[in-house]
Amino acid sequence: MKKIKIIQNPSSGRMGFEDEFNELCRLLINKSYVLHLFKTKGKHDAYNETKLAIEEGYDLIIVSGGDGTVNEVAKGLFECNTEVPMAIFRTGTVNDFANHLKLPSTAEAFLRMIEKEYKIPVDVGVLNNEVFINIAAAGIFTSIAHVTKKEMKKFFGRGAYYLEAMVNLPKNLTQSYRLKVTSDEFSHEGDYHLFMITNSSSVGGFDKMSPIAEIQDGYFDCIFLRKAPLVMQADIFMKILMGKHLESPYVDFFRSKHIKVELLDDQKLDVDIDGEFGGGLPIDVRVEEGAIYVIADE
Repeated sequence: MKKIKIIQNPSSGRMGFEDEFNELCRLLINKSYVLHLFKTKGKHDAYNETKLAIEEGYDLIIVSGGDGTVNEVAKGLFECNTEVPMAIFRTGTVNDFANHLKLPSTAEAFLRMIEKEYKIPVDVGVLNNEVFINIAAAGIFTSIAHVTKKEMKKFFGRGAYYLEAMVNLPKNLTQSYRLKVTSDEFSHEGDYHLFMITNSSSVGGFDKMSPIAEIQDGYFDCIFLRKAPLVMQADIFMKILMGKHLESPYVDFFRSKHIKVELLDDQKLDVDIDGEFGGGLPIDVRVEEGAIYVIADE
């Protein structure tokens, strides 16, 4: 009989997901799984509960929430150096990592996936002293996920991010940062609007943002958007929507296991990791290959 810890962030995601979550719990109980439900109340709750679940001998951790909650569970699993997997029941605003894996979002389909017990090792990123499973990013628009109010996410879902982006559009179009980028594959000093160090292909709900990224290849896909004339920016963002931005002359793209990014002037630039505030520059980022296990759909 399998013991399952369910870690739910009740404030994550749009209205209407609660019924599907309750149905999942009912189905699991009917299948004779032993469940313990933990509802988070604040930052670090999911991380701490994950470490406790490993100590108490749970066989599986189901996380129900957004990318920030998934991040905390991933960090707990990574630090415990365990093969106990997590299964992601996507109820958050975007759920990029679950989107990349094409995980089911209905209770019935999710139960069928759980019963197969198919788990895969996936890479994680370590940024300074923090862990991320999907993305580390900084620059224009990249802080939207962690500055958008929870109430807006609840009512508008992904649309809340678009509204926040529109409010800050005039300022973002002219903002750039002078960066020093260092890795074995690519090194450069220059002016950039933003950068993304990605593990999966889905970022901010755009499934082609990092179109060739894989979570099991031991590499980050790194996208640095160079400062571009205003007349070129619309073209660049249209290419992003189509997944063709890597061919733009204003995009520096490379793949790496280890990368450093520094600011070369007195600006301040915050880093977003998996939709949450991750501190500021400079950053030192490395891949930890196959560091945690995730339940996947075969």
